[in-house]
Amino acid sequence: IKSDNTEITWMVTAPTTGWLSLAFGENPSDIVYGSVNGSTVTVMDAKSGSPNPVDDTTQNFVGTPTGSESGGNTTITFVRMANTGDSTDDMVLPLDTVFKLTYMYSSNNSDTVDYNNANSTTVNFKVHSNPNVTGTTQLFSTTGYTASYKLNDDATGATWVITSTGKWAGLGFGAQIMTGTDMAYGTITDGAPVVKDTKASGRQVPTDDTVDNFTNIMGTTLTGGGIVLVFDRMFETGDTTDDYMIPVNTAFDIVWAFGDTFGVEHNNSSRGTSSVSITTPAVSAVSQNGFMLSYTIKADNTEITWKVTAPTTGWVSLAFGDTGSDVIYGSVSGSTVTVKDAKSGSPNPVDDTTQNIVGTPTGSESGGTTMITFVRMVDTGDSTDDMVIPLN
Repeated sequence: IKSDNTEITWMVTAPTTGWLSLAFGENPSDIVYGSVNGSTVTVMDAKSGSPNPVDDTTQNFVGTPTGSESGGNTTITFVRMANTGDSTDDMVLPLDTVFKLTYMYSSNNSDTVDYNNANSTTVNFKVHSNPNVTGTTQLFSTTGYTASYKLNDDATGATWVITSTGKWAGLGFGAQIMTGTDMAYGTITDGAPVVKDTKASGRQVPTDDTVDNFTNIMGTTLTGGGIVLVFDRMFETGDTTDDYMIPVNTAFDIVWAFGDTFGVEHNNSSRGTSSVSITTPAVSAVSQNGFMLSYTIKADNTEITWKVTAPTTGWVSLAFGDTGSDVIYGSVSGSTVTVKDAKSGSPNPVDDTTQNIVGTPTGSESGGTTMITFVRMVDTGDSTDDMVIPLN
């Protein structure tokens, strides 16, 4: 299929030196048939008739079909739009959706179509769209392997893209070893992408999770070799038994692997580990007279990272709520960053007994501006001193 998912190149081979055909749909009225006679290749766009197909008035092929005969087999190749625009004669071929496809070929090696002398089979068929995911952010890259992601609209999950020069690839979350690691692995089988939610077992084939938390599987084989695998996965799937809860705006470990033969052969692969992070965009909450406030919120809505910038080389602060009794203040002096959890006092804030700040705050001074960054729980559990930050 063309990279923009508009055109499909079909190659059909049958064990006959006569005609062959494809019929699209449940009640196949949209037919392509063809034959090869010496150097003459005949491929026609048609509709069902009685007893044999009737050529369409408009032949909706892109370019000129080709074909050949060899060793008792006939092959034809043609290109057609997924949607030809011919609503009278042609089916709009659905992408990533199963539809009925009937293939037929001559049982007596005749080039003249004759359904009374034909082998015919109807199958469930799917045309896989090209995984054209734009706007991705690189997570990790090494020779022969790249993993990228694209955040979903509310930054609670992502579309993940793995590109490999091998024929299978895996990406494991939250560990530096293969054993017991939450892992995505996949390959292209018979032209179709297979990406599974699994748990790694060292150098053995990973074990499928009871619940597969991947959706929107896509993939393709690259011209010249290699594969692209695409799947959607939430950062926090709710599967605490098998899945790693992927943090955002925080470093975490991954393992990666890929191999050169179809199927997962962990004894014959390239592999490694890395520390990576996924950055969610900050929400700009305030920008006024040189004072700027932005925040990012963890995928599970429990923690907020606050970034405060003010046009001063002195102290800065935030006070939460109508009465402003819950206060965060901070300053930067050389390499020393001081950020305190406090409550309002007279005349100045009083530090809380419990400092409910997650991790170590950071800060800097530059160009007459001070910036501090700190992380605090939406609900710190400190009902005496801290406000529960309401969401939405």
